Amino acid sequence: MKTVLLMCCLVASVISKTPVSLKMGCQQSTTSAVDCSFQFTNVADEDYYLLKRDTPLEGLHSSFVSVSRDGVPLQYEGCHFYRAPPQKDEFILLKAGESVTASAQINNIFTFSSDGMYNIRYNKPLEVLLKDKMELQSDSEDIHVEEVDLMKVEVSESVDIQLENTDLLSRPVKEEVKESDEVYMESCDNVAKFVGGSAAVRAETVLAHNKLCKGLIHARSEVGNNQRYRTWFGAYTRRRMNTVRNKFWQAFERIMDNCVTYDFNGRACDRLNNNNRAVYAYSCYHNNAMFMCKGFAGLPTFCNRRNARTNKEGLFAGFWTRIAGNTKLDRDRLKVSECRRLARNNPNRAVNNVGNYGFYYCAVAA
Repeated sequence: MKTVLLMCCLVASVISKTPVSLKMGCQQSTTSAVDCSFQFTNVADEDYYLLKRDTPLEGLHSSFVSVSRDGVPLQYEGCHFYRAPPQKDEFILLKAGESVTASAQINNIFTFSSDGMYNIRYNKPLEVLLKDKMELQSDSEDIHVEEVDLMKVEVSESVDIQLENTDLLSRPVKEEVKESDEVYMESCDNVAKFVGGSAAVRAETVLAHNKLCKGLIHARSEVGNNQRYRTWFGAYTRRRMNTVRNKFWQAFERIMDNCVTYDFNGRACDRLNNNNRAVYAYSCYHNNAMFMCKGFAGLPTFCNRRNARTNKEGLFAGFWTRIAGNTKLDRDRLKVSECRRLARNNPNRAVNNVGNYGFYYCAVAA
């Protein structure tokens, strides 16, 4: 079945009234869990579609909340997903006045190591689309929409909660990597570990990975106050330039240290968007593996300097800069227009975004 991709260009909108509001509450409901509830309400006079991605409506698959104690942030210990632009089944219709609720046990993505007062803050913008605009996309499943005005709604909601007996709370669970095969990477003169995967997708992964060893060093050497840098990382400063150079170098060192694992049997792939190919891959806090999903196999293998689009080689380049540099992201943006906009409007975030590294790497690919 063909699926229409909503190539959502997040166009800045000036609105007089927030169309969707959020209320949240958290409590230590048992000795082993911190339960948070979320209510999303359409407070406008028109019907809206709400994107479930990056919200608790799709489960614990993003860092939609941040947690701090005495002003010190806790590490998000969940997974980060690398995905295609949203598809229609990732939205939920909220008619005027309607609400939808979700709950999440956030102790599964944060470790509460001591008793005390914690602040839990919702830290993602909501993304909505007018019902009329969504339904315009229903006329033909063969047409891929190039631009849809997807509205970002900033929300400011937080709660303070006193936790006790935190030693009894359950902790985030590490996704274990199963028994792997070691594959020799000729161009890198080292090995990488593979788990599962067809012969074809393994072969394409080897080809893309083999480009990284020279490619990462070349990308690092090209970093400077030039047009390609400004396109993908924004206004030049020496501090941000050094951040970019260091992350490319750290990624190169990680690969050369034989610490690379590609796992084609990631369990979270089936929990998230099981019926489509919108998810390419994901990574989790507790390990150094890249878990591949259905969408990965359909990506082009190599970079194309004349055509900025997601591909296996560029995805690997961005991924290993994240893992090696322990990059903290507000969101893993992989769409070309989003990455360019991030560079123009927020260079500090651009130098901490997987997609910007991947597209820059491909823009200067030898």
